[in-house]
This record gives sequence, C-alpha cells and structure tokens, in this order.
Amino acid sequence: GCFERAYLLFEAAARQPLLPAYATPAAGWYAELVSAPRLNTVPDASYMLALLLHLMGRSAEAVPLLKRLGIRYRLSPALWAAIIAGESPQPTLPLQCCRRSAS
Repeated sequence: GCFERAYLLFEAAARQPLLPAYATPAAGWYAELVSAPRLNTVPDASYMLALLLHLMGRSAEAVPLLKRLGIRYRLSPALWAAIIAGESPQPTLPLQCCRRSAS
C-alpha cells in the first residue's frame, strides 16, 4: 500500500475519542455497530500511528498516543534513529553481564 495514505488513515482514526461524548454504553445495534468497532479500532490505530511516527523520526509526537494506550515505557529515540539508519545499536552493558552460562 501507500505509506502516506496509511499514515493519514491511522491519524484520522487515532484522533477519534473512544466513544463520542453523546454516546452512552447501550445494548443493541449501537453497541454492535458503533461502540464495539470504535473501542477496537481507535487503540489499534493509535498504536500503528505511534509506530509510524517513531519510524519517521518523530518520537516525541508518539508519546501522547502511547500514554493513551497505557504504555509507560518505550524504546529511546536514539534506538529508533539507529533502526532508521540501518545501524546495529551497540549495547550499553557488556554482553557477558547479560548472558547466562549454558552449564
């Protein structure tokens, strides 16, 4: 597909409230056709938009979307920059500290 079109669609969906202010949780057709799809779509679009923003090097713009999803920890912007550049990030700890012996 088209990256720009995907970005615009994810952005439009992610900017929606989970439920409109006038909506009340109800049973029946409204719950089935409006509430349930929106409760699934808005978080998914927010996550995908945050991913695209990180890949575009705009990590700061992704933070509110991640907070909306309840995500408290994220990869550092420096790591995303290395991923975008195609570099292999160097670990900050010696590898022997992270590995356990096989025996």
